[in-house]
Amino acid sequence: MWLNSGPLRLRAAGIALMAFGAFALTAPVAVGQWSLALLGLPLVALSVAEAYLAFTSARRTDISAYVPSALALLAGNLLLLSSALVLKGLLILLIAVLIFDGIAKILTFRRSTSSARAPVIVNGLIDVGCAALLSAAPLCSGI
Repeated sequence: MWLNSGPLRLRAAGIALMAFGAFALTAPVAVGQWSLALLGLPLVALSVAEAYLAFTSARRTDISAYVPSALALLAGNLLLLSSALVLKGLLILLIAVLIFDGIAKILTFRRSTSSARAPVIVNGLIDVGCAALLSAAPLCSGI
């Protein structure tokens, strides 16, 4: 009953978010190699919460309402079952995100005002450069 008030509910959500963040930061120290696997548990909990929200929302007949829950469940299970695959795939995913983001920023500079074009192009070039460095890093280290 007392969590129905707006500010108190937001504070409780903020405290829970800080607790999950502290858990994520201290997990590698506490459990070592199982830290990635244990980080799958909050994702599974998130998928349950997302499913509950989808079931109780007005959009419960739309399949798109259940997509966040399914994706969180898949990501949580992937972390729980194959954390080594996640470590290898995480680098590839980060490189892909940086490349797509950099190219998108470079291509959309026309929509920016003339004074904001240079920072957008530089930001896009930095993203592409970081992706290039990340893709060359495993080659240099022999991994």
